[in-house]
Amino acid sequence: MTVTSLGQFVVGERPDPLEVTFKDADGVPIDITGLESWFSYQRQDDPPVVVAAAIADGPGGVLRHTWTDFTTAGLYRGEAWVGTSAGVKRASQRYTWRVKKALLVPTFA
Repeated sequence: MTVTSLGQFVVGERPDPLEVTFKDADGVPIDITGLESWFSYQRQDDPPVVVAAAIADGPGGVLRHTWTDFTTAGLYRGEAWVGTSAGVKRASQRYTWRVKKALLVPTFA
């Protein structure tokens, strides 16, 4: 399984959405139109969390995960999923990222 580092973030940040393209063995995008989409992630050894994602471009195989503010420092890993209750399930590559403590998260008006 391929692992891609998304880099380092700071508590309080909200990165741009993560877009994941599902492809077949030849690198051709898989049509994910009509499939359910999820993003699962885990901080170090905490229990995994699963949140709904969105299909950004079904025919192009693109899933979009919209982040919420990072609230807890640590090392994370995650992956995107698409599938159906009928048993079609596909996982993306694995992603890793680090969230470090902020000096002070400012309040924006």
